[in-house]
Amino acid sequence: MAINESARHELFNHFKELLGTKDTGTLMELLPPVGWADVATKHDLAALEERIDLRFSGLEERSDMRFSSLEERIDSRCDILEHRLMSAFRGELNSAIHSQTKVFVMTLMGTLLAYSGGISALVLTR
Repeated sequence: MAINESARHELFNHFKELLGTKDTGTLMELLPPVGWADVATKHDLAALEERIDLRFSGLEERSDMRFSSLEERIDSRCDILEHRLMSAFRGELNSAIHSQTKVFVMTLMGTLLAYSGGISALVLTR
């Protein structure tokens, strides 16, 4: 039998005759506003908790996989960028050392030629 407002009202009137208005009001407040089939039990709540836990576990696994994939891509791109920067730095450094060495060798050769000329002039004039 489905519980509707009409049935609840009849029950209220019946108990009002037996118990009085105050006690009947207390009794009716203890009943659920809908049928007992609509009331959740501890078992229902445990089953709901289990389903929610499974959903969150799946969500956590998918999130971990996505973040791992993202982390790998970022690490890969950072490695590529690091290699590019190091290559550019090495090229610039090699170029700077090469031109500095060229200037140093030319200066040293000029100095040696000047000293050789000066020594030769001293030796020949004596």
